[in-house]
Amino acid sequence: MTKVLRQKVKIQSGGVLEIRSHDLPDGMDVDVIVLIDEPAVTPPPLSRLIGAAKGCYANPKEADTFLRKERDQWD
Repeated sequence: MTKVLRQKVKIQSGGVLEIRSHDLPDGMDVDVIVLIDEPAVTPPPLSRLIGAAKGCYANPKEADTFLRKERDQWD
């Protein structure tokens, strides 16, 4: 049966890891698997998309001006 030992450790200079546990018997061969958590990628704010696509307005004021002109034509 395989026993699992899980610990969070800090990488020391030179890429050295140190694991200490009373559950590790002296002289026994073990397999070590290192899982590296990559930082989450934060998506850009949606406000960056304003005016980014073809035919879009550069800012909310420009869109409002356009809509007002369109409404004035209805009368």
